[in-house]
Amino acid sequence: MKLQSILEELLSIASLLNYTVRREKGNFRSGDCRMKQDNYIVLNSLVPLESRISVLAKVISMHNLELLTIKP
Repeated sequence: MKLQSILEELLSIASLLNYTVRREKGNFRSGDCRMKQDNYIVLNSLVPLESRISVLAKVISMHNLELLTIKP
């Protein structure tokens, strides 16, 4: 599977987990946060694609995924 396909798959899973994913440029680390009742994942567009995939996978792995169907 190509890296862009993996990224798109992880973005769809994040959406199923009620995360809003924001892609921003700047001097910051990517990660997740919660503001009031909303969950966000902020991805730095300036870092390599592999790093963005890693951040998404790390955030998603903190959830119970038994009820989701995930491609291998």
